Amino acid sequence: RNGRSTILNENGGGIYATTDLTLQGVTVEGNQVSNTSGSTGGGGVFTAGGTLTVAASVLRQNASSNFGGGFLAFGTLVMTDSQVVDNTSGNSAGGGLAMSPATITGSLFSRGNGGGGGAIYIQTATATIADSLFSRNQSSNPGTAISIATLGTVAITRTTIRDGMAGPVLPAIDADGNGAVTVTNTIVADAGEAIHTRGTTIVTEHHNLYFGNGADRVGAAGTFLGA
Repeated sequence: RNGRSTILNENGGGIYATTDLTLQGVTVEGNQVSNTSGSTGGGGVFTAGGTLTVAASVLRQNASSNFGGGFLAFGTLVMTDSQVVDNTSGNSAGGGLAMSPATITGSLFSRGNGGGGGAIYIQTATATIADSLFSRNQSSNPGTAISIATLGTVAITRTTIRDGMAGPVLPAIDADGNGAVTVTNTIVADAGEAIHTRGTTIVTEHHNLYFGNGADRVGAAGTFLGA
């Protein structure tokens, strides 16, 4: 708690790991990483490789001046039954930045704030998000909850996304990267836009509920499939 990293090019205000790391029943709170190099990340947790496993844990009130307020995972991320709340970043990924395959189940992302991906930013990876809640996240760029910038596949299932924060009209889910996104049995409510596709990203939908959004689907013709 209350760890700080202000050294140039340093990462991981609370925890820095270069290999597998397991957080079980742990709270990582009030940590910060800050410099002007533009390369820092992981206010709470930074992993350079291996697998980051977060189970029944809390990442809270951590901050990064650049990327990943709560966490920055260059290795595989496996998160279950955990909370990522009140984390901030100056650039992208208020809650966290996933650079490799990610599996998130039964977790809460709330009140994250970042330049893009208020809750989580998914880059250069495949990801599965299931049975989770995204609430009151915000960003200054598209993707108030989830920003996707990967050629891989992303699946969002049985998840509720309800941001409802005042600010610019931005999508809750921003699907970029020219990959494939599947959204199933998911609720997206009170967003400027529910889902926005960019480039050749294809979003396949099954049995979702949208309400209270400025728009439900925004993107080029043919980028949304299913119903």
